[in-house]
Amino acid sequence: AKMDVDQIFAEGMDQLEHLPDKVVKSASEIRELDIKVTDLVKKINIRVCAYAKSIKKMTREQKNHHISEIEKMYVEAGNMSRSKVALATELYDSVDQDISMMDKTTKKLEAGSRRLVDEDGGTSDGCRRKKKKKGDQFEDAPVLNVPVVEMPVDPNEPVYCTCNQVSFGEMVCCDNPDCKVEWFHFQCVGMTAGPPQHVKWFCEICRPAFKQIPNQWNYETNEPPAVKKNRKSLVKGNLKDE
Repeated sequence: AKMDVDQIFAEGMDQLEHLPDKVVKSASEIRELDIKVTDLVKKINIRVCAYAKSIKKMTREQKNHHISEIEKMYVEAGNMSRSKVALATELYDSVDQDISMMDKTTKKLEAGSRRLVDEDGGTSDGCRRKKKKKGDQFEDAPVLNVPVVEMPVDPNEPVYCTCNQVSFGEMVCCDNPDCKVEWFHFQCVGMTAGPPQHVKWFCEICRPAFKQIPNQWNYETNEPPAVKKNRKSLVKGNLKDE
């Protein structure tokens, strides 16, 4: 069984050996075609500009000749573009096929590893399963030391807030449309709930410029502004004469 696992692994590595060369070759061909198409498009633009400037001085035969040449260049550029797409599609299909083959190899390796564990009496790589005893409800599972891996952050993901971090959790937006930061994390500004729709909230940077705006968030208590009760006006005639 050990030989079977080694053989399966060797076959899987053989399948991958040709993959880098194939990718490099196809990518190089696509790049060459891309350069040719770019140069050809520049030539087409130059030819079209020259034709537009001289069209009034040209005879019908000259016009037809220029149009024919431009059309040929467009056709050539289109053919090269289609070749690029065909190469990319072929490379994708080839890599996809290799991935499928590797999936099959991985399943074979898993099956072979399970056979090795069974043949070794339930031990593999230092993992041991205890035999189930009478009265035991569950069989002890092997204990593995699995390292904690932090997921990488996309370097292209935009950052916000004064902490200069990516978007996460609940966030509040500054009501200044020209605010350079725009969004802030609740915990960074001491919020537990966002402001109501009718209440304005400005960040510390924008706040001084918008002091005169009414109905703003209460920044001292970090809560919506208190609702002012309407005072009843005194009407003449309601007071009793002494």
